[in-house]
Amino acid sequence: MKNLFVLILSLFLFSFSCDNLAQENAHQSKLVQFPTPFVDSLDQELNAYLDLGYLPGFTVSIFSKDTIFYQKGFGYADIAKQKIMDEHTVQCIASISKTLVATCLMKAIETGKLTLETPISDLLPYPVIHPKYP
Repeated sequence: MKNLFVLILSLFLFSFSCDNLAQENAHQSKLVQFPTPFVDSLDQELNAYLDLGYLPGFTVSIFSKDTIFYQKGFGYADIAKQKIMDEHTVQCIASISKTLVATCLMKAIETGKLTLETPISDLLPYPVIHPKYP
């Protein structure tokens, strides 16, 4: 369940980021298709997540700086109005990015890249010192 939540959250945030990227750089980005068997299996896997019923819909984008490899929406953006979710649906992410940052930090701790005791100044190019908590 935890891994599913992280996957869905990641997909949600990536889709939002990619939507903005696609709108801002539409003239610069080129769409490159993955091989059909890969796309079919990815679509099947993502439809399986949709079928679990945790979300009414989501979008997924796989991209690099100048290339869009995959974009697709799944489910509904608005169930009541039967509005289909697609790669152009604008999504408000609010404060959910805090959850993503916390998940990424804990993953870095899990993989040994840092610890809970690692001073933030060791990770940043400038010192951070709290006057009451040196």
